[in-house]
Amino acid sequence: MDSTIDSVTTNQSQHKRGLRIMSVNCRSLISSTKHLDLQNLIETHNPDIILGCESHLDPQIASSEVFPINYSNPYRKDRKLGEGGVFIAAKSDLITTEINIKTDCEIVWATLTVQGSFPIYIGSYYRRPSSKTDMIEELEKSIEQITSKVKNNMPHIILGGDFNLPDINWDNTTVNTNPQYGQEINSKLVEIVTENDFIQMVKEPTRGKNILDLILTNNPGLIERTQTQPGMSDHEIVITDINIKAKTQKKKPRNKHNDKYIRGILNEDSTNEEQKSLPWERNSWQYIKSRKKTHCQHINPRRTVPRTEVIDSKGKAAILNEQKDSVFTDEDKEYIAISFWETATSKT
Repeated sequence: MDSTIDSVTTNQSQHKRGLRIMSVNCRSLISSTKHLDLQNLIETHNPDIILGCESHLDPQIASSEVFPINYSNPYRKDRKLGEGGVFIAAKSDLITTEINIKTDCEIVWATLTVQGSFPIYIGSYYRRPSSKTDMIEELEKSIEQITSKVKNNMPHIILGGDFNLPDINWDNTTVNTNPQYGQEINSKLVEIVTENDFIQMVKEPTRGKNILDLILTNNPGLIERTQTQPGMSDHEIVITDINIKAKTQKKKPRNKHNDKYIRGILNEDSTNEEQKSLPWERNSWQYIKSRKKTHCQHINPRRTVPRTEVIDSKGKAAILNEQKDSVFTDEDKEYIAISFWETATSKT
């Protein structure tokens, strides 16, 4: 393990690198403690993409309960509560698309859109120790489906996860004598790696003295470095930095029309500078609510569905009340009213 990747180095060098992938064996993401463990890893290493296995989630657990908001739409393949499960979680500004693959193994695939190049196909895989050779064969089928999607060119693939096969010598891609889990299953993975021109990038143990968590790619030129770091289970995490620049989604500019309109109304009737500096976010609704009773002509005409113009005071007030009720809870309304009144009376 290289200890040079710490929180300071990682955050300070963020602008100098391309894309960072973090591969993590979670050993459950059900408890709040595990949520915090994942959050700490994210804050320390700032990955752009997370490849996770052994999430132990099921469809009844929403992603929003587990993942930080900027990784809020992960691609998941759950097994059942308390067992297995894989996911790919990407930062929300990256352009990714899940790929639906017909396979019985625990794997999920997604494409990442890259600037000035073909997309990268990223996979997250888990092989439970008790599984047989058929699960490795299912992995092979999923890779075949990925390669078949690209015409005339071999797709750029990065596949990570916990393969649970400790007796493959990755220096020469051969199987050790008397391997754990048997010769057949180990030889099948070596065959898949060889036939797809994959290179296994992890050179340090990820659990005990064994390399169980792998990063396979058919384009090693993309990889700047792959290193291990302490994880959130008895596995190390794998940090992989890639020499690419991903395309990002542009955030929609905020519509400031309503802000400007409300501020204008507030400033128009403020009697002094202190009143103009009141926290408008808190008092604006209560203020407009009071104005519509006596100054309804200052509120622009409203429309209802199907686009019927409303110009009378009572109709405008009803629509505004509906809009307020759709945004604020009863507690919000009470707080806004009390806060505005206390602040306003203290200034007079």
